[in-house]
Amino acid sequence: QWIVPDGKKEQWTWQTIQNEVPFVEWKSLGRQIVAQPSLVKAIKENVRGTNGRTLQMYLIWRVLWTFLDTVGYPYAEPKRRFETEALGIRAIPERWESCLTTLEDSSMGLLLGRYYMLDRKELPIEPVQDLIKSIVRKVEDRLQSEEA
Repeated sequence: QWIVPDGKKEQWTWQTIQNEVPFVEWKSLGRQIVAQPSLVKAIKENVRGTNGRTLQMYLIWRVLWTFLDTVGYPYAEPKRRFETEALGIRAIPERWESCLTTLEDSSMGLLLGRYYMLDRKELPIEPVQDLIKSIVRKVEDRLQSEEA
């Protein structure tokens, strides 16, 4: 289920999502994340017998802990102090670095990059094509060196 801005819930099929955002292969992502039988079986085995409220609070805590760095300094500071003491981390990343890391580690980075390029129509296409060719060459070279 996807929640739309007006508060109504709406169910989308894979095809609907694919039509909305055609440059991402949603079905392949979803199969790996959601519908993999071993994952569903592992979740069922680990959660069986657990109090529902405990499980709910754990999941809420994990979501908050994961995204705490992106909500601002007053909320992220206690987490950073804890990590400094518990893990021995001395370098505290700037907020923009935390946000950028979050985007790079998710599919949002690709989407934002695409929308940035669509917005910047005045950019010449040749440098981008040269960059793509360079990346493809490097990947091919790496694959050939690993095969040898």
